[in-house]
Amino acid sequence: MSGVVVASLVADNQPWIHLFLNSLAKLRTPVEKYIFVVDEVSLRSKEQRLVAEYLQRELENVELVEKKVMAGNALIKLAILRNAALEAFRETGGGWLTFIDSDLVDFSADILDVLTAADKDVISPTVYIEGTDQFYDTFSFRTAGDLNFAPNITYPPEPFPVESVGSFVVMRRKVAEKVDFPVDGRDGEWVRFCEEARRKKFEVWCHGGVRCYHADLPSHGGKFHIHIPSWSNISDVEEAKKLVYTGYPERKFEPDPFLGELNLKEKSCVLDFGCGVGRNLKRLLELVPDAEVFGYDFVNMIDMAEKNLDGVDRRRVKFVAPPVENLLAYRFDFILASLTFQHIPERDLHEILRVLKNVLSDGGEMAVFGRNWMDDEHKDPWRIVLKHFPRCEKEVEMGGDHKLMVFKK
Repeated sequence: MSGVVVASLVADNQPWIHLFLNSLAKLRTPVEKYIFVVDEVSLRSKEQRLVAEYLQRELENVELVEKKVMAGNALIKLAILRNAALEAFRETGGGWLTFIDSDLVDFSADILDVLTAADKDVISPTVYIEGTDQFYDTFSFRTAGDLNFAPNITYPPEPFPVESVGSFVVMRRKVAEKVDFPVDGRDGEWVRFCEEARRKKFEVWCHGGVRCYHADLPSHGGKFHIHIPSWSNISDVEEAKKLVYTGYPERKFEPDPFLGELNLKEKSCVLDFGCGVGRNLKRLLELVPDAEVFGYDFVNMIDMAEKNLDGVDRRRVKFVAPPVENLLAYRFDFILASLTFQHIPERDLHEILRVLKNVLSDGGEMAVFGRNWMDDEHKDPWRIVLKHFPRCEKEVEMGGDHKLMVFKK
């Protein structure tokens, strides 16, 4: 079989990358081209640059696509990067496009032959955690009918129709030409892609008889997977998702629970920096009924936030889009930055913090919630914030490798 193009996102410094490359090298199916999409921000890392150079040196027919993505929302960032891969594929003559996530560490040499022979519009193997019989991708895989994806359920050994798939996805050229990844952050990027594909009358399938394996992150020094051997029904799986996936779709529009504990009394001008789809804006408006509330984010995020503010007095809400210097026209006595700074490259974060310090009034407070490591080379974001805001009034460990810190100017 010919005409297969393989696309992967290589956006993180992944200690298991050699296992992914070894599995690629084992593929028996002739690959017309490898498309590797790399976030330019990640390429600032020496390790990531070396990975990119290795890919170009060791594999034939490699196209490296560099795409600068400054989106704070991880789902939007992934959609943008995957659309870059689609655009590169459309310039080829390939008949099939295969997305293989670079954290898949083991798949069979004939996997592409088997999946393309199934002759489906969109199809994926089942994806398990490395070294286990636990199904991995319950975030991207959604089912049709009564079958639910869960770690300990046995699936049919043949292809069966589903609502969405992810991690390792094979699609016909006509699908890749007619469907894009919606850049809206409303759900997992593969869930949204498959929704669009089905809306355009393409069928989505999972092959229960074909497996591949995702890196078991803790065994490689990572921070994400938890193992719950007792998983046996969908209620357990839903609870586990809440632990594993911060911001899982069912919870995505809920405000941060700690907002009511912040010192917001008598505040007159509040900024939600990195407001995203507006999940905290409504709650802030309730907590400071006499204050002006501002939201800062990219234009596409602001558009979604505006749509999510139904029933709110819009005269009290103002939005500001980049560049960050646009905030210099205002003064705030309280700034909230929730799950934002961790996604910003260090050199950009320094400039942003300089601006935020400038626009925060004397005696004003800034509450920062986030994880203890950054997308950019896994640096410590708190060290960077403390350089600009050395006066920390409150520090609370929130669990799941996250904390809340409140700084005072």
